Amino acid sequence: MYCEVFRYLFEGQALSTKEAVRLTRRTGELVYIPRLHDPRRGRSLMIAMLLAENGNSYVIPLLNRACVVEVRSGLLIEGTEINPRGRAVKNIKTDTYPQRWFCRPIPRPAPTTGVGSRGDPGEPTNVTRGNSRSAHFRER
Repeated sequence: MYCEVFRYLFEGQALSTKEAVRLTRRTGELVYIPRLHDPRRGRSLMIAMLLAENGNSYVIPLLNRACVVEVRSGLLIEGTEINPRGRAVKNIKTDTYPQRWFCRPIPRPAPTTGVGSRGDPGEPTNVTRGNSRSAHFRER
């Protein structure tokens, strides 16, 4: 589901509603899936992620042990934010903080087309005109 997400806590400390709306708005694909599945109802450990357009990278750090708390004009999801430190493959160091997201579904933006910079439908975007590299060095 494509959503805009507002984070209500910064490193575990509450932000005012105005700050949360002004500083933390992010958009992407909201994914809410089990991390550890348990067949008993309500026992699975869930994670919530906001993915970028490519679907491979996080827009904001994921929420571990996420649970949907409230549904009104959107979703309120609470959990533990996990911020990795460094790029190690083993023994990853992380900072964990309580976090709360307000997620509101929005329409997905229209995909960008291969239209040129001047709007010419026949002009591909990756065409260079002339020898731009030599022109760049001549100007210096």
